[in-house]
Formats: sequence, structure tokens, C-alpha cells
Amino acid sequence: MLAAGVGLFVIGARGLFKRLIAGLPEADEGRADSVAGQWASIGVFLFGIFIAGAGLVGSAFNFSNSFQMVFLGVDVEGELMSIKKDPDSPDAGRPRFFVTVRYDGTDGRSHEQTLHVGYSYGGSLRERQERATPEAPYRPIFRYVPGSPETLVLARYVDGPLEYIWFFVWRIAFIYVGICGILRNLPGGGGRAAQPGVPAHTSRSPHAQAPGRPIPRPHPARGGGGGFGRRGA
Repeated sequence: MLAAGVGLFVIGARGLFKRLIAGLPEADEGRADSVAGQWASIGVFLFGIFIAGAGLVGSAFNFSNSFQMVFLGVDVEGELMSIKKDPDSPDAGRPRFFVTVRYDGTDGRSHEQTLHVGYSYGGSLRERQERATPEAPYRPIFRYVPGSPETLVLARYVDGPLEYIWFFVWRIAFIYVGICGILRNLPGGGGRAAQPGVPAHTSRSPHAQAPGRPIPRPHPARGGGGGFGRRGA
């Protein structure tokens, strides 16, 4: 998804760069020349919008919990009480685990929470616990939202504030670029209509007459009218 989003950004930025280099001469600058090229560009932008939009929609359903975890969550040391395989795991080769953790909350009380985690997560905790000794116990860092002990998660899997904000910023930017690209490449909807008999793009000659300025007239040759002298032909 990230690669597709980067591709969309590159295409949109390339078109914008071309417009800046050209001095933004016309509304249809940077637009595909053919109808087929316009629809191909629209397809690329639609795909990019879908990729970026899917991430935003998925995050919207869990926005409240994730926002609180990132900006209001508290890190605590947890004591691993037990790590057991889930006997009902569909994949016997990569079973899930039930991990029971005890920790002291910010309210001064001791809480105990059981997490249902994946194979890599639970396997890593169990391996570290087996290497621990009474002199050097393994106490992983967890994070939870105060007042909600059930939100306990391993802190290493929580994004930092900048990472969390960037997740939304680049997706919103790609959607904006995609919408602009679609509007610009819609057949008949992205450029300025040309008038009959008038070319779409005109350029001003350096010798073109400025409005409101008199046209200079040639001066007659000195010493006679037309070169015949006073006596004429």
C-alpha cells in the first residue's frame, strides 16, 4: 500500500512540478494529451485514493481507542504470570497464546490482565521469560489507558505521536492529490474551452503592440520628398 501511495504522490508531484516550471500558463497544463491517457491517469489516481482511503476508513472505527493509547497511554512494567498456548488455535504449527500479566496501575492498585496474542508476540515473550533469572527478571513494558485496564498492550507495538499523525497526513495528502488529478484529467472538464478561430495557447511577441500605446510611424527621409528633390521628376 505504501508503494502505491508513493507512486500516486510522485505522479501528482511530477504534474505540479511541470506546471510550476511552465509558469502555470493555462488551466489544462499538465493534462494528458489524449482521451486514453486522461482515463489512464484517472485510473491511477482512483487506485491511489482507494489505497489511502481504505487506511483512513479502517482507522476511523478504532480512532478513539488508538488516539487515547498514543496520547494518553501510560507505560508500566508488567510481570508475566503465565504464558499458555491456545488449544483452539487453527494453525497447530503457529499457535496463539494466552498471556497473563500483573502490573501496578497509576491508581495505586494491582491489576491482572490476560491477553490473547499471536504466535510471534507470545513466542517472543515466552523465550525472554525462559532466559530470565531471579536476579534479572524479565519485566516487559506495557501501555494502557488509565481507567481502562482491558486496553493493556505491549508498549513496543504502540506508535509514537509523530508516527500516528503522519499516518493520517500522508493519506489525506494523497487523496487531495488524487482528487485534483481526476478533476484535471476528466475529458472536457479540466481545461479552458478554445473559441472558434482562436488557438488555445497564444504567446505574445516581444514586438507586439501594447494596448493604449500609439503606433510609431516612420519618419520621412531628410532632404526631400521621396528622393526627387524640389524640382520633381
